[in-house]
Amino acid sequence: MRKSILGLMLAAAAVVLLLGGDAMAQRGGRGRSGGHRPGGGQQHKPHHKPHHQPHHQKQGGGGGDGGGSEAPGGDEAPSGTEAPSGGEVVTESEATETATATADYFDEKYLTIRNSTAQKVRFFVLIYTEDEGSWVWVPGTPGKTKKALSVDLEPGKSMKLQMDNEPVAAQKIRIWAKGADKAWNQYRNTDLYLVELDATGERRYQAADVATYVFDLKE
Repeated sequence: MRKSILGLMLAAAAVVLLLGGDAMAQRGGRGRSGGHRPGGGQQHKPHHKPHHQPHHQKQGGGGGDGGGSEAPGGDEAPSGTEAPSGGEVVTESEATETATATADYFDEKYLTIRNSTAQKVRFFVLIYTEDEGSWVWVPGTPGKTKKALSVDLEPGKSMKLQMDNEPVAAQKIRIWAKGADKAWNQYRNTDLYLVELDATGERRYQAADVATYVFDLKE
């Protein structure tokens, strides 16, 4: 009886070993055929949509709260200041300070003459301008010359004063005019400054380019 039980136990063990060997063979076969293997086989990479990177970031105008945010649909944000490369957002006040810091100082202005009278007028002008580092009167010094730049203007017309086809720049002028029945001599013997004194007491102004002074002659 004991031999029969022992025989049955040995037979059962042989069946277990046989089944276990088949299972291991099957797992090994899949691994060699290039199937998916946990921790060491081929892995699926999910597809990610690329993030939108705007070319410019702008501070919203009018002091709004949306400064620096990305404009919808890839468009640039509404009026504001472009950020330098690197994504730094510049506020409107900072941009103004930067523009002022990079502007130049000028001590002369271009001169435009306007005839707002009802008659044709001839203007006479002497200009005080810088020439090769020295300040001079052109075409001559007041009280010492009978020369003057002259311009004829019809009623309602204006023009920028020129010499040799170049606009004339001056710090101050002497100017007078004559019409058919009237003369304007307010600044014939008095200087008219085109450039005011700044906070430092100098006759200069800060700007990106030379400004223009308009002398408007009225009745």
